[in-house]
Amino acid sequence: MKQAKFKIKGLGIVLLILCIFVTVDALPQQSAEELFEAAVYKKDADGDLEGAIKIFSNILSQFPENKQIAAKAQLNIGLCYEKLGRQNATEASQRGVTVSTTQYQNGLIGFNTVITNLQSLVRQQDLYSSAQGSVATNLVQVYKALGGGWEIRNNRDPVDLLPATMKDEMRERTTDWEGVLK
Repeated sequence: MKQAKFKIKGLGIVLLILCIFVTVDALPQQSAEELFEAAVYKKDADGDLEGAIKIFSNILSQFPENKQIAAKAQLNIGLCYEKLGRQNATEASQRGVTVSTTQYQNGLIGFNTVITNLQSLVRQQDLYSSAQGSVATNLVQVYKALGGGWEIRNNRDPVDLLPATMKDEMRERTTDWEGVLK
């Protein structure tokens, strides 16, 4: 009798475990569209750009056959990088343009997606070139703030380039310049 109860309990446990596995396998997987919406929500509503980039990247790897969503995901990766101020935003936008152009030529997506990706790329390139120009401009400002250094010296002593009034003012402030200023 005890063996029969034990066999029934064991059979019940096995059936329970099988039901759990069948239920887990029967759960619907998220579609590309659902993942895309979740990533957009994470980007826009939550402000979690890193998390959104991960979801958009997962979309690209899990659903490469869904060309429309893949192109939008690539565009959004570039936008997230732009908001994060990263240099690879331009590279991500370029990849988005390449992917969407190929897909458009194959008739898989509409032209609006290509135009949107191109606009993003232009914006990224503009921001990148502006940042590069700012670096050079700021360096010039640092040199000027430190006293110049842009004059052509022609093998002259830098002290000779100082105006006489500045030399007099420097001598009046301190005696440290006596050996340097002539």
